[in-house]
Amino acid sequence: MTYYEKFPLIRLLESVNETEFTEYKKVAAKIFSPDVFLKMEGIGSEIKRTSENVPLRTTDNQLLQELSIFSVYMHGTKKGILATDEELKIVGKELIEYLQKEYHL
Repeated sequence: MTYYEKFPLIRLLESVNETEFTEYKKVAAKIFSPDVFLKMEGIGSEIKRTSENVPLRTTDNQLLQELSIFSVYMHGTKKGILATDEELKIVGKELIEYLQKEYHL
């Protein structure tokens, strides 16, 4: 039961992360030019860093603060997901060991 009790929390955290990321993208679209991201695309999922000091579409402090707070939110949520995933791996290993012992697998 301990193993399966972790799934609702993981689903909740993933849902929260998805909502946060959606909001982040809305704000980011108001700050960054799309051509900046296109230049940074590499092969597959590779992201190439640029040495350019790319201009922003706006320097509006309120928008920049909003983007920053969503970054902080997403970071915290990701840490929660990773910690819960680690706990799930531990209890999953314990479950496997119990089943192997109990059923002589």
